[in-house]
Amino acid sequence: QAKNLKMLAGMEVLSGDLSRPKSLHGVLTGCSVVYHAAAKLLGSNRASFQAVNVDGTIALLDEAIRAQVERFVHVSTVGVYGFDNAEDITEDSPWPRNSNLYSTTKQQAEKAVWKVACQIASKSDPFSRPRVALLYSAR
Repeated sequence: QAKNLKMLAGMEVLSGDLSRPKSLHGVLTGCSVVYHAAAKLLGSNRASFQAVNVDGTIALLDEAIRAQVERFVHVSTVGVYGFDNAEDITEDSPWPRNSNLYSTTKQQAEKAVWKVACQIASKSDPFSRPRVALLYSAR
């Protein structure tokens, strides 16, 4: 579905496979901003969720640092808070332990982004970490 993004002004869509970190090498050279919204959502294979959502995010972070991108936007999810119909969730709400592979691996991925952000933090934090409930496109 990335072909629809190519129509946006100033947008360049680059290919890579988060489950194959070596495919990401060099893909961000010359990029100024990375919007990382890819994730494995469905399935029951724990290793696949780990490979894409955690290891793939870490590999993309490493590549962004190597390519010296100016901003890295990691799209996380409200799923980090679990799916128990909790109310009044804030950014300070605790992350519950649960067995949902999507939620637990997105928690791990977000922790990895926070760790890198803290290591290289300066006066201007080059990392954004929105937690969205739903991404939708008419196309």
